[in-house]
Amino acid sequence: MQLNQTLITIRPRSIMDRLDLAFMLCGRHPIGLGLAMAVGIIPFVLLNHFIWTSSEEDFVIGLTIFLLPAELSLSTVFVTLYLGQMTFLQSFSLKQACWILFRQAPSLFVYQILLKTLLCLTIILSPVAFISMYFMNEILLLERPSLWTAWKRRRYLHDQQIGELLTSRMAEFLILIVGGFILSTLLFSLRDLWTEQSNYTPLEYVDGTMFENEYHLFNWPISVSLFVMISFLRVYRFTTYLDTRIRHEGWDVELKLRSLGQHYS
Repeated sequence: MQLNQTLITIRPRSIMDRLDLAFMLCGRHPIGLGLAMAVGIIPFVLLNHFIWTSSEEDFVIGLTIFLLPAELSLSTVFVTLYLGQMTFLQSFSLKQACWILFRQAPSLFVYQILLKTLLCLTIILSPVAFISMYFMNEILLLERPSLWTAWKRRRYLHDQQIGELLTSRMAEFLILIVGGFILSTLLFSLRDLWTEQSNYTPLEYVDGTMFENEYHLFNWPISVSLFVMISFLRVYRFTTYLDTRIRHEGWDVELKLRSLGQHYS
């Protein structure tokens, strides 16, 4: 690990600086991040498309609500692993990423599938999943604590900065709505151009017939747009995770001291 040669400068950043950094990372590593996103996006888009085209409407709605929280978290695991390796190692090892994923699979299942799904289904406790588990992917895949210490680590990073995390969530929500709308409109236009049709109205799927025509919630352009935006927001969340550790743990100072220790050892 090259502690003095990181992918990005380790320093505190404002929310706009973190967003700008997220765009910069996507621009500098379009192929690597694109592949990492695709590995997570394609399976879930295909799964959702299969569910929506082969099941009854009432069953589909319930199953989607049940699956979506876990899908959104799991679809970005390779994005987190890619950014973690590139930040300090300046290279990506698929073998190491798969080993980390295999090693942390029990923790991912417990926290990102089982616990998050149960919390979201209760509705009342859903804020715990969306605010108080904000950095769970980063904690589980980058710090790699044991199953039992991961929750303590989560409490340490989250409980002292609920206000900051709520602000980040609100910013993410706005980016998701605006970016998802623009991207889905573009994908629908490309699809209609490919099929020589031009009958799509961007707001059509939000009216009362959204489940009665082909523009339902998990038509592939909307589904792809959702997961692409969630993957981009994972890049932003990675920068927020670094910023949180710098502000609350003095991580930048720790890295500088560890770098000096490596230099003189």
